[in-house]
Amino acid sequence: MLSNNVFPNVLLITGSGRERGKTMLACNIISLWKKNHDLVAIKISAHNHGDPGSKNLIHRSGAYSIWEEKGISSKDSGRFIEAGAMKVFYIEAHDQELLEAFRFIYGLCSEKSMIVCESGGLGRLIKPAVMFFVQHENDTVVTGKEAIRNICDRIVYSSSPEILDPSLLLEIANHRWKLLRDDRDAIPSTLQDPLGYSGFENSSA
Repeated sequence: MLSNNVFPNVLLITGSGRERGKTMLACNIISLWKKNHDLVAIKISAHNHGDPGSKNLIHRSGAYSIWEEKGISSKDSGRFIEAGAMKVFYIEAHDQELLEAFRFIYGLCSEKSMIVCESGGLGRLIKPAVMFFVQHENDTVVTGKEAIRNICDRIVYSSSPEILDPSLLLEIANHRWKLLRDDRDAIPSTLQDPLGYSGFENSSA
């Protein structure tokens, strides 16, 4: 049983804002490992995006809703399908329901699933195996995002070669994501409590 909200088969991608390369990185990760692993992708948003397109509603509770993506489209979840994810889920959740919604989806996945999740606030609530923060080199990161960045394992810049070739960053070993360490922008692992980190709050930035 998992304890302390540690999820060793979850890779979490967050960042400084839109159009930074988060989804591109996620898609390239899926494409790279889809042949040998069961890749599950999750996209989380705090906002209602209207028309669900090719998504099927699978669960609704309180202030969150969960869809399973079924088709290729220009939406992030549709791009995950195109990249080769075995299953793709889309969550719309307010801050207070975010962890509950994620746990619902996690319960649908097998122990062998390798999960790639794109979310702005989930990193405050769980400890994934690896968490990346994607930003432009010259971004001014706002205070709320800075708190998330400080607990990420690696800053990935939008123009870096790792966006196109995630094998420079990652590997999979024993059904868990593993960061390939080097000295560039390395910050404390999310599998430990980083200095100055006061714990997991039930809210997102």
